[in-house]
Formats: sequence, structure tokens, C-alpha cells
Amino acid sequence: MKNRRRTVIGITLIVLIGLTSLGLAGALKEQQYIDLGKAEYQGANYDAAIYLFNKAVDLNPDNEYLYNDLGLCYVALGDMDLAIPEFSKAIELNSDCVEAYYNRGLAYFEQGKQNRTDPNDKAIAEFSKVIELDPNFSDAYYQRGLCYSGVGHAGIHHYHKLPGDNWSTDMEDRYEKALADFNKVLGLDPNYALAHAGLGNLYYKYYDSYEEMKKAIAEYNDSLESQELIVQKVGNKGLGGVYYSRGRAYTYMGEWDKAESDYLKAIELDPECGSAIGHLIHLYWDWKKCSELMVLSAATGRTAPSLARGICYAELEQYDKAISDLEAPTTYKGHGVLWGPRGKRCLAEIYRERGDEDNATAVLEEAINMSNTSIAKGRRTFTAYCERGLTYVELKEYDKAISDLLEVIEVKAASDREYGHSNYYLDAHIGLGKAYLGMGEKEKAREYFEKAIELLQRPGGPEPIKEEVEELLSNL
Repeated sequence: MKNRRRTVIGITLIVLIGLTSLGLAGALKEQQYIDLGKAEYQGANYDAAIYLFNKAVDLNPDNEYLYNDLGLCYVALGDMDLAIPEFSKAIELNSDCVEAYYNRGLAYFEQGKQNRTDPNDKAIAEFSKVIELDPNFSDAYYQRGLCYSGVGHAGIHHYHKLPGDNWSTDMEDRYEKALADFNKVLGLDPNYALAHAGLGNLYYKYYDSYEEMKKAIAEYNDSLESQELIVQKVGNKGLGGVYYSRGRAYTYMGEWDKAESDYLKAIELDPECGSAIGHLIHLYWDWKKCSELMVLSAATGRTAPSLARGICYAELEQYDKAISDLEAPTTYKGHGVLWGPRGKRCLAEIYRERGDEDNATAVLEEAINMSNTSIAKGRRTFTAYCERGLTYVELKEYDKAISDLLEVIEVKAASDREYGHSNYYLDAHIGLGKAYLGMGEKEKAREYFEKAIELLQRPGGPEPIKEEVEELLSNL
């Protein structure tokens, strides 16, 4: 058994049920074990609860609810491999045991979240069986809606397609089914606040425009009107999850002030909310709020990725610390296509500040090689071309920079979108302005900077980037 202790997954699980017949020999003793087991479970002493429920099983091995209780203990311990057979035993004894089907569905769903390519078919089948047995079971519709929405590569997410493109038939079907399930929940229980959050997450993943993202925000807002009900159902951790989700949508929309506020609220409610901490760290990085990033890292005990930390040290003019982070080979592990070249460009800037042009050139060549590798592998080539083009600007190889950055602009359908907090179509225009400025062609530089401002004036254009481009224009 895993030793990890944690809160039970999903929404509040079915209350432990240990029905027995007091008319049977030894039933009182069995009930005593059950009552003691429930008390240990409620106190999060899951190993003790397992021992007591097993003692009850020894007295009455045909009580399906005891196996359901055992399964819940293993779920609470995070061990789905042991939980699922217990629920299966309960179902074997009683093929209409709604609680066991529901809880086995939760366990399968948790396994699916751990394997991000799992389409959750097993979990969906379990929740569908629950609905067949009890058509008014709102929690089952909610959980099935989450399963249809999915996680990882098997789930719906706007990153998986280009803006304006149609979804695949399978993904469109999953969206419609998830939408129907969340709406069914609200039809059964209009006060089911988490169903609004479920709709918010579904809209966030399905839509890819600023205006459409407002539908997600509206659902999160509806959900947060019933905060007490959310806390009753899933505690502060669950409420923090709703704030995090709304913050993520605001980040996509470029409304960074609102995103920051929601991430901070999520962390206040759940100090271990890694998703909120991680997104806020990246937001501060993009925003160049380096002091805030360092304070957040210290306050949460969550070390900022050394690449982000190194760049922030540079912004804070703590160059020795920046070099320590940005020179370390481990800093770039897993960051080749996106952040690696940015870290190298930052390191080169420090070397140049110190008059070390040779080292500056060397690390910029390393950045070029990172992008070359990504292009050769065909990994989001518009991203790699943009990063390589921006690096060529720093190398003052302006013709090569312009060639790469024009490649990005030519694939507008792919590059003109938020991806990992960046819009590479916008970045390419800013880079082209810098390249032409470096060549002394101020009018061409002005043309691209003004186009960048035009792009930033669209809904969702981050204000800090707009201010940066306006400064470049004012210096022409």
C-alpha cells in the first residue's frame, strides 16, 4: 500500500455504508468493527480503518458495503490498484450496488488523470451504470461530464487545434456529451455550484477567442456566487480550484491583473495548489514582476524553475545568481523549444553587460542550435522559427532574423494565438521591428512596431507588452 495521505479524490464520496442485520449471530460485533472503522476513516487513519473493516469482513464476507468501505480507504490512500478490486467485489455480491459503481468510476477517473492519454472510457461506463440504476444521481452526471471533458492529450483543449479549425468528430462528440451532463446536473439541482465550474472549464478548453472565453468567465462567476456550498462539498481546496480555473481563463484573455488576483486567492485557500503557484510564477515571469516571483517562491516553498529564476535574477541585476542558474546545463532540461533560447539570450545579455562578447556569442549559438533541433524534429516549428529569429536579432544577423520571423507571420493561422502565455505572431512583429531598427531602416521598424501595437489593441492584448512596444516606438 502507498503511504501517501491525502484528501479523498473528486467531489465528496458516497458516505460510508456498513449495513448489517442485527439478527445474525455476531452481528453486534460486526457492527462494532464497522463503527470503529468509520471513526478511523473520518479521522484519516486509513490503515486502522482497513484493519477494522477487514475484521468485519471476516465475520460477514457477504456484506458488499464492507468492500465498498475498504475501497474508499484505498482511494483515500491514493492506491487505485487496490481500491478497484474492492469495489468490484462489492459489485460481484450486489450487481445493483450504486455506491460501488460510483466509487469505482472515481477510482478509474483518478487513474485516467495519472495517465494523460486515457480517454476515461472505464470511468464513463461506471458513471453511466450509476445513472442507469439511479437517473437522478446528480453527482454521477457531474463526474461523467468531467470524464467526457477529459485531461491531457485525450481531453478537449484548444491547444490541440488551430484557431478557426473544426474539432474532430470524436472531440466534438465528447464536448456535446459533457455539456449535456453538466446541464443535466443543473436541471436536477440548480444549486449545484460545481456544475457551473465544470461548464467554465469545458468552455475554457473548447473555445479559443477572447469573446468566447467570456462564456467560461460567466460560468466561473456563477459558481463563485455559492462559495459556501462549494466549501461544504469539496472544502477550501475545491474552492481554490475554481479560483485557479478562472485565473487561468483570465491569463488566456490577457487580463493579467484579474488572473493574478485569482491565483493569489486560490493559493490562500489551498497553499499547496501547485497549478495556481506554477501559473502565477509564469505570469510574473512574463510580466517581469521578478520581485513578486521571488516572494511567491519563498512564501510557498515552491522553488521557481531555475530558468525563470535566472531570468528574474538578471532583471533584478543580481547577475552572479543569474549566471549560476543560466549556465547550469540542467536548467535547460525539457525547455528546448520554448524557454531554452530565451534563457540563453538573457545570459548573453549579461555577458555583454560585462564586456564578454565571446561568451555572449557562444551562448547565442547554443540558442540557435536549440531551435535548429526543434525545427529538425518538426516540433511546433513556428515557435522554433520565432525563437531562432529573435536570437539572430541578438547576433545582429538581421537577414536571417527577418527570414525566420517572416516564416512565423506567414503561418498566421498557427502562430496568431496564445500558446504557453505567448503569441508568436505578435512576437515576430516585435522582432522584425528590432531587426529593421538594427539595420538602420527606421521606417520599416516603425511599420512592424505599429502593427504590433494594433495587435495588442485587440481584446486580451497584455498591457505590459504594449507599454514595451510603445517605448520602442518612442525611441525611433
